[in-house]
Amino acid sequence: MKVRLAGLALVLLVGAGVCFGQNRSASIVAQVSLENQVENVRTTELVTPEADAVYRISTYGTAGNVQPPDVWGVNFGWHDENGVRSDATLSVEADGHASSLVFLARVLKSRSLSYRIDKRSGLQQLPYSVYITVEQLQ
Repeated sequence: MKVRLAGLALVLLVGAGVCFGQNRSASIVAQVSLENQVENVRTTELVTPEADAVYRISTYGTAGNVQPPDVWGVNFGWHDENGVRSDATLSVEADGHASSLVFLARVLKSRSLSYRIDKRSGLQQLPYSVYITVEQLQ
């Protein structure tokens, strides 16, 4: 009876280790803090994986308040198995409000996840701030 209970306990412990071992938390692989910017930012690499990977990208942007508002676009690009992706964009408007964007991207091995910031409209040179965090999920 003791042998069976010990065997059952061992199976439960090993099974629990396998189940819980699969649940690993995301790790931050890149962070960007751009404060009080007034110029465009050219295409800049955030991360280039050594193997295919899935990332969660969190972006927060803010600018002052002016009418009509300056509008800045934070654009992301990457490659997945279907080709080039560039459909994640955050608009940062100088209207007194903050903007945020969270999205997932599957990036192929040796291809980069990148961003750029372009002024879309407005005549002022009101500063903007953008914060980006990239977490690897897989």
